[in-house]
Amino acid sequence: MLAQKGERKRIQATLRRLFADPKHGEAIREDLRAGLSAVPIWMQEFLREILRADPHEAKP
Repeated sequence: MLAQKGERKRIQATLRRLFADPKHGEAIREDLRAGLSAVPIWMQEFLREILRADPHEAKP
């Protein structure tokens, strides 16, 4: 459940890089948005925060 602070930041960074991918990023974001209700509430909150962010702000 992402209990460790570093773990949460590492996963956020990875997801942001995936969402910024010019070829597949938008499709990944849309799939997550469409299926968000199928994941646990704590994960929905985690993903919503990342999905709201600009995908082009990802750091390499």
